[in-house]
Amino acid sequence: MRVSIVIPCLNRSSYLRGAIDSVLNNGYADIECVVVDGLSTDGCFDILKQAKVEYGESLVYLHEKDSGPSDAINKGLKLATGDVLACIGADDTVKLGAIELVADCFSKNPKWDVVYGECDIVDQAGLNIGRYAVKEFSLPVQLNEGCCVQFPSCYYRKCVFKCIGGMDTEDLYADLDWLARVAQKYEFHGIDLVLSKFRFHSGGLTGSTWNSKLPKALFRLNRKYGGRLFSTVGKRYLMLLLARVPPIGFFLNRRIRKMDWTNSPGNGSFYVFGAALTGYACLQALRESKRQIIGFIDNFPPKGGEYCGLPVLQPEEFVRIASNDSARVVVATGGYPFTMRNQLKGLGWKGTVYSYSNQGNNR
Repeated sequence: MRVSIVIPCLNRSSYLRGAIDSVLNNGYADIECVVVDGLSTDGCFDILKQAKVEYGESLVYLHEKDSGPSDAINKGLKLATGDVLACIGADDTVKLGAIELVADCFSKNPKWDVVYGECDIVDQAGLNIGRYAVKEFSLPVQLNEGCCVQFPSCYYRKCVFKCIGGMDTEDLYADLDWLARVAQKYEFHGIDLVLSKFRFHSGGLTGSTWNSKLPKALFRLNRKYGGRLFSTVGKRYLMLLLARVPPIGFFLNRRIRKMDWTNSPGNGSFYVFGAALTGYACLQALRESKRQIIGFIDNFPPKGGEYCGLPVLQPEEFVRIASNDSARVVVATGGYPFTMRNQLKGLGWKGTVYSYSNQGNNR
């Protein structure tokens, strides 16, 4: 069974060779790496030429203008000759041994067409930050609450691509749209194994846009595929729209300012609501301000119950443990301060919920 992994690239010379090596030195024989470079100007083409000499026919590349990462992925998938396909970013890597595990999974389950696994999150230097655990896939959850599947850890048979077609080249988060289209025709099967390492840094698409453009993108996806209007995703985007209306925005911003985590007691201990990228950003800010962080709260805690080396509690468990300790403070992250506060209040939490999302760099 041949596996092809596509890597779209534009000016990622610092990471590109690592991504290629992670695919072609993964320990699986019948592997193909397809790199589509959009005329990078930082030396990527030289890296590709050198890698081609070393890897030969296992590496296929294009070096031509494209209209963005989705267009590059579409080109790569059309070139790919594998029975099973996947895509990682040029700054991501495939976990050692993952490809053989995936191929074995497809071989043992001939009726499975889409497989996804866990994803380690690493920082710019490649140090582990945390992990996206496997969540049971559900299109309603994907549309209403956020992401269930991390794209670098998603593999699918070629027939899926032939049936569904390519990604929308006009959509910044086309991978989420594509997954929603796939979910209407195919079942997703999760495996409790780490398949990729996703690099989170300010120069990446996710690191630079996840808090400014993602709410609108998720809401558009929610509306397009029949999600609930007043879901977590819907409320977040509608709140951002209301904040632009002068009379309403004045009161909303006033409420958010009162929830600003920088106004919280300096000697308080923090729980961060959200064991994902936004939670990580909040954790870093809290550590820089010398605040004490006890752990995380998350509705979908990762396997093992830890994130960034700290325990992760479900909201109900947190309220049960911390309700009698007024020194502990919750920090709501990622633009959902009111949703998180209301959820905890409904569970009986009487303490203060502070917001990290009102900070300028997290707007």
